[in-house]
Amino acid sequence: GCSCLYNLDIPDSVISIGNYAFSGCYRLHEIVFPPSVFSSGEHAFEGCSKINKIDIPNGIVSIDDHAFANCNDLVSINFPYTLQHIGKSIFQVCESLTSIYIPEGCMDKFKQLLPQYIEKLVEMVEQEKEIESDELPF
Repeated sequence: GCSCLYNLDIPDSVISIGNYAFSGCYRLHEIVFPPSVFSSGEHAFEGCSKINKIDIPNGIVSIDDHAFANCNDLVSINFPYTLQHIGKSIFQVCESLTSIYIPEGCMDKFKQLLPQYIEKLVEMVEQEKEIESDELPF
C-alpha cells in the first residue's frame, strides 16, 4: 500500500472503487466519497488503520467483501439508504468500531445486511433546524 497518502478526496468522475484500490494505505486518515461512486470493491480500504470515521453518501449501492477489514481505528461509519449489498467480513478486525449510523426507517434492511453488527446499528433521525425567534430578520 501507499505510505504517503494521508487524505483521499475521490473525484466526482469516479463511479467505482476497484478491488484492493487503497488496501494497505496505513497512514490514510480521511476518505471523502463523492455521490458518483456506486460500488466499492473487495478489500478496497483494508488495512487503512488510521481512518476513524467514514461517511458514505447516497448513491453507493454495493460494498464488497473485506472492504474495511483491519481498519483498526475505525470508530464509526455512516451508511446511506441506497446501499443494497454489503459483502462478508466488511469490518473484520475493526475492534474500535462502536457505531454504524443508518438512515431513519432502514433498521430492518440493515439488520439483514449486517446481522453480526445489530448491536452497533444506530438510526439517524433527520432533524430540521428550528429558527430561534431572535434570529429572525424582523
